[in-house]
Amino acid sequence: MESQGGVRRRRGRSQATREQIVAAAAQLLAEQGYMSTSLDQVAAQAGLTRGAIYYHFESKEALYWEVVGPALGRAQQRLRERSEKKTDPALGLREFLHNTLRTAQTPQSRYLWYQEMIPLDEEMRRKARDEEREFERLLADLIARGQDDGLFVEGDPKIIALIIISAISRSARWYDPEGPVPVGEFVDVFSRLVLNGLLTGAGRERVATATDNGGVDATAG
Repeated sequence: MESQGGVRRRRGRSQATREQIVAAAAQLLAEQGYMSTSLDQVAAQAGLTRGAIYYHFESKEALYWEVVGPALGRAQQRLRERSEKKTDPALGLREFLHNTLRTAQTPQSRYLWYQEMIPLDEEMRRKARDEEREFERLLADLIARGQDDGLFVEGDPKIIALIIISAISRSARWYDPEGPVPVGEFVDVFSRLVLNGLLTGAGRERVATATDNGGVDATAG
């Protein structure tokens, strides 16, 4: 009978292999897209056999979701925390833009925003759409709260949220984080354009005050 220590070591190796597969898939998806990436390529990138891939993932679709699901979940959680903690909407949106745009440059997160048409099965499509709708709802709620506080200009919060999400998504198609424009500069320009178009005078004053105080949101507690 296998000892508890042996079981733990085997599970640890299995988890490490799974993470190795996900990292390889994320890199290939970011570089060449879903349709051009095969499980044989993932296996070669990870230094494993095709059988090892199928041991951990029943299909290419399941592996895809393992790559993008956690990234979407983290983005949702950041928005949810801003809502639950009643973070100042103007500062919350600025922080959301900065964090999301920065993390969107990692292979896993970058592919999440690169919305290629992917032939997922019905269950995967439903799961992906449910996650997307929740993300849209959370961002729209933050915008609606900012409008109620007089910090954002008027307009349908859902439409504004979709415009922001679409802009982030499209940027993943053309912005190269290893190109001549550093990530920090790209994030600053992108965030400034969105905020300048959305903030009212009161919203701009709120953000300027927070910037003068070191960028700390006193309501985030």
